[in-house]
Amino acid sequence: MKKVTGILSIFFVLLMIINLANVNAMGEDANDVLVSIKAKINEGTNELKTVQSNDNAISYIEDSEGNIYGPEDFCFSDDKVHILDTSGKKVLSFENGKIVNSFSYSDEKLNITKIASNKDSLFMLDTKNNIIVEYDSSNNILKKQINESLVASVIDFKAINDNLYITLAEGKNGRTYKINNIESELLGIIDSFEGRIFDENTHYKTQLIPEEGKDIGHSCKVTIEDVTKNEINEVTLNSKHWIVGAQYLGKDKNNNIIIKLIEMSEDTNYYTIVEETIRTIDADGNTIGISVVVDEHKDIVNDIKSYGENLYKIYNLKDKIEIRIEKSPYTSNYTSNLKSIAQAKEIKNDNIFKASSISRSTIMRNAKKYHSSFSWMCTDKNLKPLTNWQKPRYVSSAGSYKYMPYCWGGFNTPSQYKSGMTAGGRVGNINTSTSGHVYNTYGVDCSGYVSRCWGLTSKHSTRTLPNVATVISKSSLKIGDALNKAGSHVVLYEKMDSYGSYVLYEATKLNGYDKVSHTTRSASNLSAYKALKYKNVQ
Repeated sequence: MKKVTGILSIFFVLLMIINLANVNAMGEDANDVLVSIKAKINEGTNELKTVQSNDNAISYIEDSEGNIYGPEDFCFSDDKVHILDTSGKKVLSFENGKIVNSFSYSDEKLNITKIASNKDSLFMLDTKNNIIVEYDSSNNILKKQINESLVASVIDFKAINDNLYITLAEGKNGRTYKINNIESELLGIIDSFEGRIFDENTHYKTQLIPEEGKDIGHSCKVTIEDVTKNEINEVTLNSKHWIVGAQYLGKDKNNNIIIKLIEMSEDTNYYTIVEETIRTIDADGNTIGISVVVDEHKDIVNDIKSYGENLYKIYNLKDKIEIRIEKSPYTSNYTSNLKSIAQAKEIKNDNIFKASSISRSTIMRNAKKYHSSFSWMCTDKNLKPLTNWQKPRYVSSAGSYKYMPYCWGGFNTPSQYKSGMTAGGRVGNINTSTSGHVYNTYGVDCSGYVSRCWGLTSKHSTRTLPNVATVISKSSLKIGDALNKAGSHVVLYEKMDSYGSYVLYEATKLNGYDKVSHTTRSASNLSAYKALKYKNVQ
């Protein structure tokens, strides 16, 4: 582990003086809190808006799909802590527990989803515009284009020494791409490897061990590789509950391995209960300590990070956001919240439904016809003002584009969409406040997209999709199934990423995508969704 910088000890002294926090839910005192800022919830907000707030407040905002915006990522530089706030579209920088800088990226028309820091520069990943933004200590902004293939289904983003690393949900264990950070407007790939990067010397990957007929099971294996010494450690974790992912968090001063384990179960109403625990594992593979990560208002995937000799976690609580030191647990005085949860059984819908059968491979081919396999031309006519129409944010002007735009109430095939554009129709429509589909707008909404992927000849809503499907356990999800929240949103399931998230295709407004996108969402994020298997899938 790297030695902790002297500035952290100064942090702790100052934080004791200003008393940012007393005792948190895990038992830490004021010495363990690096950052503490107020939070509030904007009730009844249907669409994401830029929030104007003072420097000591962050607002949570929920959009019409149920996506919660707010603190999304955090990182460290030598003397600062940085927090990405997607509700206010800004990055807050803290030094000695106080805000020293606030960078608003809405002014730059950016849409940041991940941040990383290295030396004196802050790097921001814009997955909508395929851009990495470098923001240096002199407040200079440099935008660098990256290949669009590097922004789909992002798991992690890091800056280590002079290189940037993007991990995508490719294959069974993810794949990390090493990006050259050179003085160029287009960044290229230097190298890639299976799994994730922890630090410059350490790579790791998690392998979910599935049970028969399922994508997941009750075990997983974490493989940790020291690339300089060519040494490999393997840790196998077992559970009475479904394991959906595990993340390597480093080693403590006693050389014990620290891992975050994500487990899942369902109640009899098919709602998921997700539990995240931090586990200390000794050299013999024995678990010698477990602590439970408390439930939060907004869940993010990479919420625990290593810096120096310590682990730090961001807590997105309802009334405040804090970054705290997270201690390695050394007690087994632990009772799982999942212990008494009953396993749900499949619910078959007996409604008469006649349609052609479809294979899972065909469903996924359909999914890509609206995504990576789809390109189209936009003209000025397609962008003319129209009552109750709002242009998707990823479309800036006339030109060539990929991906089918999001359109409220839309149910167009690729050929129908292109015909609509040729005839002067409007590009998509993200105005979801209207009662239904707006005439002369083209594209697909979330349920229109899943309906097309399943080969349906008529559009179903999130409320009626269960009429043509069987409700199944999330542990039984297979490629081509769906995760549905009636009255809110639906997504198409591809796989688990092995680190605690679902890999999906969806027509979504998430992060300003406003199109059919290849995404990852944490198991906690979709806990209120029910799993659906199309009735006529082969």
